[in-house]
Amino acid sequence: MDYNVRARINSCILHHEEDFSLLKWLKKKHYYGKTARIYINKYKSLYEEYVKKQADPIYRFKIFLLNKRFWRKPYLAIGVIVLKILEYLASGLGYATTWFKLGKEDRGTGILVDSGNIEHQAEANLSR
Repeated sequence: MDYNVRARINSCILHHEEDFSLLKWLKKKHYYGKTARIYINKYKSLYEEYVKKQADPIYRFKIFLLNKRFWRKPYLAIGVIVLKILEYLASGLGYATTWFKLGKEDRGTGILVDSGNIEHQAEANLSR
């Protein structure tokens, strides 16, 4: 999709995370990792290239690392890099957790057999 955001808006976007909790943020990324297979299976056929880019850590890091404005405040740049590494670790652990819980035949669907499991709940939420 590769949209040029500056071509669509002129205003500056400020992010102010007043009550930011790193643990809460990483738990959220872990949950996303646990449910990623459902998301990928649902949207891969419709938006294959977009889903690949969205899940590719190298592509995601290049967005930041190749942008000259990103490096204007090096202490913030290093903070973002550390945060992104932690996010990928948390989501990767979530993804791996689901992968190892799945039986060999269920790995293609990403759905656990236990009906009370979070993966079933996430699939129900995506189908709404």
